[in-house]
Amino acid sequence: MFPAQPIFRRLISLSAVDPEAQQVIAGREHWRYEQISTFVQRLAHAGRLQAPFDVRQATAVVGTVTSFPACDEIATRLQTDLTELDRIFLPLLAGVVRLD
Repeated sequence: MFPAQPIFRRLISLSAVDPEAQQVIAGREHWRYEQISTFVQRLAHAGRLQAPFDVRQATAVVGTVTSFPACDEIATRLQTDLTELDRIFLPLLAGVVRLD
């Protein structure tokens, strides 16, 4: 199991009832989303976005699919470790971005 996984679960749970924790999580997610947006814009400039995705749509999909809650949910349902999700995410993200 990914060592930080229980910590992130607790923080995300805490953020539902603690405004300070919610602010920390929201700030982290905003930063992460901005990083993904920059990366997707670079991919778009290189002509690597798959149709029908534009930068906004691709950023939303990549940002959502790679979020900790989404990854944690998928790993839990598949009863696998977070470090094993690349075999699932690479084909999934290849529908949004050309990986060749």
